[in-house]
Amino acid sequence: MTASRRFLRLHAGTTAQLAWRVASAEGASQALANPLNRVSATVANSRVAEFRPAADGAGGTVVAKAAGRTTITLSYQRERAAGGYFDVFNRARPVSLKVDVKVTRG
Repeated sequence: MTASRRFLRLHAGTTAQLAWRVASAEGASQALANPLNRVSATVANSRVAEFRPAADGAGGTVVAKAAGRTTITLSYQRERAAGGYFDVFNRARPVSLKVDVKVTRG
């Protein structure tokens, strides 16, 4: 998994685009618009920032809310046949990455 940015510095009240790509072991891009695949974006401190996903599943908008620091964890997931999603692992490690976010006063 790769992301367009690994660190974001924003002023409170502003936004930034964040995009990602998930590739197979052979290098082929995973179809993130397909509901069987998704990347879950979790913001550690929702007081500082929030994440609004894009419809295509390959990114979204980070909204800076208040001064501080937080981390957005991106995790590649697959849909279960019985419903819900599970984190995908590669060699016993989750397919995920972290994006550090620093928000300064507007």
